[in-house]
Amino acid sequence: MTYQEQRQYQADLEASLRAMADLLQTFPRGSMGITPDDVKRSPAYRAAKTGYDVSFARLRNFNARFTKEYAAELRAERRANRNT
Repeated sequence: MTYQEQRQYQADLEASLRAMADLLQTFPRGSMGITPDDVKRSPAYRAAKTGYDVSFARLRNFNARFTKEYAAELRAERRANRNT
């Protein structure tokens, strides 16, 4: 895959993670902002939390490889963004 294709894949992974985070935010929270244990035990919450964890792990693993493989391109992109 080219650098641009990898960047698009990264954006897709980030969008997936955001969607899973938004889904987790729909569950009720207590007065201190903590999700109650009975909600955490529900199958719907557990499925959403698993989806979030999987999405996060995929993005983390991708970024670890991507930043090493495309270090020069990322540096050049940051430099170009700084100069504009």
